[in-house]
Amino acid sequence: MKKLILSLLVAVLAMSIMVLSVSAAPEMATKLGPYNGTFRGYVTGDRGSQAPVLFQLSQNGDLVNGTVSLGEGLYIDGGWCGKGYIPPMTHSGRLLTHPNDPSQIQMKTSVKVSNFDIGVTLNSKMSTDGTINATGSIDLPWICGRDPQLNGTLSKVSK
Repeated sequence: MKKLILSLLVAVLAMSIMVLSVSAAPEMATKLGPYNGTFRGYVTGDRGSQAPVLFQLSQNGDLVNGTVSLGEGLYIDGGWCGKGYIPPMTHSGRLLTHPNDPSQIQMKTSVKVSNFDIGVTLNSKMSTDGTINATGSIDLPWICGRDPQLNGTLSKVSK
């Protein structure tokens, strides 16, 4: 059971990272937004662990497209449901910015694993200096005892 839940945590983290690296098809009129370029930083997990992360993003209007690469070093503790290091991974995905704040991306979703709905909440905010601050939480079943929290800060390195 613990290996299953740890595998779930890896899958949920991968999905979380994919969602933060969002986007879609081009529009007729290009309207560039703040989520354009390459961003580099770290994501922190449990036990003070951290792993390097790289976002390569392209924004057109409200749509953001990108790829996220996570390096080694991120540890997640799912309480009674398992804990361990997340392997390095790369994912791509798409999403819309928040309708009232184009510098913000929010998402709530769930993944069904072994008849449990595992919720994932993601928030990302672009500051005026081009820094992305992101948080994510994995809503594990109450029996696990805790919900892992992830935090990331990335700075723009290129346009």
